[in-house]
Amino acid sequence: MRFSNRFATVLLRRKPDRPVAKLALTLGGLVLIQIAVGLMNVALLAPVWARLVHLLIADATWITLVLLALSSPPPISDASLLW
Repeated sequence: MRFSNRFATVLLRRKPDRPVAKLALTLGGLVLIQIAVGLMNVALLAPVWARLVHLLIADATWITLVLLALSSPPPISDASLLW
């Protein structure tokens, strides 16, 4: 319990910038769309156009993930708070 309280305290102190929050929401939306398109691929027995859409969304997801990782704030310098 003590670890989770300290971890929550550390996370709550870090407020992401507006672009970081926007990228995180975009990434979440892309993941949900990717799941929906994947289910559609299974239901339609994956025609070529559906596979291409699935790959395009996968590329957009990875690009967004990389941008999010590059624009997120640096780690807290006092990492001993977690242990």
